[in-house]
Amino acid sequence: GNNACRYLHAGDEPYLWIVHSEGINRYDIRTGSMRHVNASDGMLSKNIYSVHQSGEQLLVGTEDGLFQLEVDDIEKLIPPTALHINQLKIWAADYPLQGDELSLPYNQNNLEIGFRGISIKSFQKIDYRYRMLGIDSTWTDIPKGVQFVLFPQLSYGDYQFELEALNADGVRSTQAATLNINISPPYWRTWWFSSLVIGGIALLTSLIVNIIFRSR
Repeated sequence: GNNACRYLHAGDEPYLWIVHSEGINRYDIRTGSMRHVNASDGMLSKNIYSVHQSGEQLLVGTEDGLFQLEVDDIEKLIPPTALHINQLKIWAADYPLQGDELSLPYNQNNLEIGFRGISIKSFQKIDYRYRMLGIDSTWTDIPKGVQFVLFPQLSYGDYQFELEALNADGVRSTQAATLNINISPPYWRTWWFSSLVIGGIALLTSLIVNIIFRSR
């Protein structure tokens, strides 16, 4: 059938409910955002004919009878986007990615992290944001159509890359995709090398002092 409006209901602010052959749209008049749910999202019946909101309760008239939902249940019916970090490049060369832990030497510090989100519908309309703990705790939006983030010349240390998604229904992923990264320091910045240098200087100083005293 077509997608013509079957029923329109002005519920409690800020919601306007629109019933059509493909399910229910909940329009938020404050933000202009639209939430769409249908049988594939877990709606109780495929054929819906009317809705009525009374406070936090939503009555849904279907061919299978009258159902009652909490208004907040509409959010629960909309599945979040599943996130996957699926590609890693180091200095523009593919690098095997296994699990969510990554340990690298200091000179393998130019990283390109690729990802993808899977949503039941409108898979091209997913917005992403990321942050790299260890550099900055604030979230950064990723331009539309881009599915990678580049980190050139990371200093040695510990980092956690976190990725979130917002699907076309306005539902944010319930859990961020993460990648824990450890970049080892160069050998001349390690404690054992510093100890070796200090010990060597102390030994050399002692030898020089001994030579001086013996020459007197």
